[in-house]
Formats: sequence, C-alpha cells, structure tokens
Amino acid sequence: MAAYDGEIRYWDTHFGNLMRYIEDIDLKHPPAIFITSDHGESMTERNYYFEHGAFLYEGTVRIPLMVRLERDHPPGIFPGHVRLMDLSPTVLDYLQLPPLENADGKSFNDVFCTNDQDVLDFDVPLQSCSPALHMYRSRGVISGSHKFIDYADDEIQADEVFDRKKDPGETRSILNIENGTLIRDLHARTSAFFEQDYVPHREPRKSRQIIRSDAVEVLKTLGYIDDESELAPDAIR
Repeated sequence: MAAYDGEIRYWDTHFGNLMRYIEDIDLKHPPAIFITSDHGESMTERNYYFEHGAFLYEGTVRIPLMVRLERDHPPGIFPGHVRLMDLSPTVLDYLQLPPLENADGKSFNDVFCTNDQDVLDFDVPLQSCSPALHMYRSRGVISGSHKFIDYADDEIQADEVFDRKKDPGETRSILNIENGTLIRDLHARTSAFFEQDYVPHREPRKSRQIIRSDAVEVLKTLGYIDDESELAPDAIR
C-alpha cells in the first residue's frame, strides 16, 4: 500500500509542477486539461490484491475523470456514465475539429456547453480480461443505477446484480426471484452488446517479443503480467 501511495504522491507532485508552469506562462488561450486513468485497482477488496482486469467491481472499472476548460467556466460535478472511448470524440468536439470516422465513442461536450446531462444516460458494457483468472471470466452492463455481472461459469461464481446507488460498495447482490424482471432486462441488455456466447478458454500465447529483464519487473508492478511463466523462455534478456 505504501508503494501505491508513493506512486500517487509522485504523480501529484509532477502534475502540480505542470499546472504551476501553465499558470506562470499565462497563455492567452489556456489549454483544456483532461485527467483520467486506464483502469482502477483493487485494494485488497474481496481478497483481490493490487490487481485489475479479472473482476468487474467498482474498484477496477470506475475511474476518475477531471476536466478543466476555460478559466471562467463554472465548476460542477456531473453524474452519469462516461467511457474512455468517449474522450477523443469529446476533445475533438470541444475543439471544433472534425470527428473521427467510425469512432465507437460519443461526445459528451454538451455537458460542458449546455449542462445537458441526458448525453450521459446510456448503458455501459463491461468485460473482464485476465487470462490468469480465466475461471472468473465475466461480462455485464451498467444500466441506470444497476450493474449486472454475468459469469461464464456459474458453478464457480454466481451472477451478481448490484444497486450502485443504495449499495455503492457492492456488498450485497440483489439477484433473486423478487427482482426477476429487472434481471431479465439487464441480461438482455448485456446480450445486446455481446453477440457471441463465451468461447472456450484458450491459454494465452507465449510472447515472442524480446523483453529486457528490467522491463519485465515494470510490467509485473503494473499488473500486466503475473510472472515470467507468461513469457516464452527465450523472450527475456
């Protein structure tokens, strides 16, 4: 935990230096600043220690998004759902540049310009991606205040439904007969995103890329590999 706190302090220090530099040079048109992360991190919740990718709980799928626009833009906190793939369409829209062709994301620039929060009201699909814990493969959806997690193997882990408003810590699944209509609706919404059923798990391919030994340690620290066994024997130098 101390090492993780140190990472936060390191980032915060250098980001503070950057912000002070921007203020000191007093640009005529200050830049728009978007701050976010690629994923969260489990901090020992549910006996999942400093990892991400295997489960779809809030600790790993919910990340911060902080935006600073013009100096005179009013501050605010906006509820709703934003996905990482929505960032590039939003930035281009804000800068009044042409949109990307065939982009999967959608702009939420109207939230800043008109306070129209309806653009944040949509379902968000979720899917786990950890070969190391493939037995917990799952997918699901966030819809309104509810999250549905559909596990590939119900004998290992039963599906879960959480009310994120009443139970933000996701401590009690409400998957029961009384909520049958809700569960069927969430299951249908999940299936709408994932056209194919789960495919049989395949062991991950061994990497054939040559990787320096010090880079392997960095990848392990960041959680991208668990140990050297995930790499080909001749891949490390």
